[in-house]
Amino acid sequence: MNINNLYEVQQSLFARSRDKIKPGLERMYNAVSEIGNPHLFCKAVHVAGTNGKGSTSTMIANALLACGERVGLFTSPHVFSFGERFNINGLAVKPEKWLKIYGELEDLCDRHGLTFFEISTLIAFELFRRESCSWVVLETGMGGRFDATNICFPQACVITTIGIDHTAYLGNTLEEITHEKLGIVKEGVPLIISGANEEKVLAQAQNYCFERNSPLSVSNLSRIRNVANSENPPEICLDLHGIYKLAMSGEFQKNNFMLAVTALETLGFGGRANIYESAANTTVSARMQKMSLSGKSLIFDAAHNPQAMENLCASFKKEKPKRPTCAVLGIMSDKDIKGVVRHLISAVDHIVCFTPLTKRAELADYLAQTLRDLGAKSVTVCKSAHAALNAALEKGETVLASGSFYAVSEVMGAANEKESDTEKNEN
Repeated sequence: MNINNLYEVQQSLFARSRDKIKPGLERMYNAVSEIGNPHLFCKAVHVAGTNGKGSTSTMIANALLACGERVGLFTSPHVFSFGERFNINGLAVKPEKWLKIYGELEDLCDRHGLTFFEISTLIAFELFRRESCSWVVLETGMGGRFDATNICFPQACVITTIGIDHTAYLGNTLEEITHEKLGIVKEGVPLIISGANEEKVLAQAQNYCFERNSPLSVSNLSRIRNVANSENPPEICLDLHGIYKLAMSGEFQKNNFMLAVTALETLGFGGRANIYESAANTTVSARMQKMSLSGKSLIFDAAHNPQAMENLCASFKKEKPKRPTCAVLGIMSDKDIKGVVRHLISAVDHIVCFTPLTKRAELADYLAQTLRDLGAKSVTVCKSAHAALNAALEKGETVLASGSFYAVSEVMGAANEKESDTEKNEN
C-alpha cells in the first residue's frame, strides 16, 4: 500500500465508527487463525481500566525496554495520527510499516467484518510478530471481556482505577463495569490491580480471581511518600530508600507509577534501579502536558469521564495556576456530561466551548447551556478549536484544554500552528 495514500487509508479506517461496534471475540479468533495466530508469539502484559491505562502501559513498556527487552506497545486512542497506536522500543512505528500490513490484511478484515478497533488490534499483533518483540504491552480499548485485545494469553493482567464510563456498552453500575474489566483475567494468570480503587471493586476482584485460581496483587500506595516541598510533578520516595522525580504532573500519576512497579515486580523485574527510573521518567501525550504560548501557560489533558476530570481538577488546583484561568472544552455526546463538567466549574474562572470535528461530539451550544444550568458564570461558545483557543488566550493567563482526546487534539494542533506562526513572524 502506497504511503501517499496515508490520509485516505486513515479516513477509511475512521469511517468504521463506534456505531458499528459488535461485542464478541469470534471475529478476532477467526481472523488471527488465518494468519498464523500472531497474538501468541510474544509475552504480553494486558492492561484494562477506566483511567490511567495509557500512562501505566507506557511506564511498564519503558521499564521492560530498560531491561534490554524488545518491547511493543499498543495504546489508544491516538492524539494526532493513527500510527501513534503502535510503538516499538519507545518509538512510534513508521507509517509504511503498518500501512503494508493493513494492505495485506484489508481483504481479510472486510471478509470477517472487523471493526475499527479490531483492525487496529490485528495490525498490532502482526506488526509485533514481524518486529520480533520479546514483550508486548496491550491496552484495552474500552472494556475487557469482549475487547479485541482479549484474545491474548498474557503473563500478567493489570487493571487501573475503575469508574463509570461507556455505560452504553459496559453497564450502568460500578459492579457491572468492574465485571467487564475483570474479563481480561485468565485462569491462573496473576492480576495486579490499583490500590486506588474503591473497596468494593477490590473485593469483587478478589472473588473473581479466587474463582479462577489467579494470584491477586493490589498496589500498595503506602509504599510512596512525597518528598517534602517537591513541586508538581511530584518527587517521591519509594519504600523509604529510592527517590524518583515523576516526569508527568498530576497526583494520580503516583497511583499509575505504583501500579506499574507492582506489575513489574510480579513479573520478576523488581529490584533494579533502572526499572523504577524508566517508569518515573515516562511521559504520555495529552496527560497534564504543558506548553507556553504568547506568554500564557497551556495544559492539555484528555479527561473525558467524571473520575478523570475530578483527578485533573485536583491536580490543576495544586499547580497554583496563574489567574485568571480558562478551560477550552469539547465533549462527546455519549459521555456523562454533567458528571464531567461539574468538577471543572469550580476549578477555572472561564470556560470556552467548541464542537470537535466528529459526529460523536456534543454541540457547543448544548454543552454551554449545561454548564450554565450547573452554575458556571462565564461561558463562551466558539465555532472551532482555533477560535476557542484564541478566546481562551484573551480571557486567561492559564488555559486548560480538556474534555476528550478529539478536543485536546484539535486545540493542541491549533496551539502548535499558532506557535509556528509566531516563530515565523519573529524571524
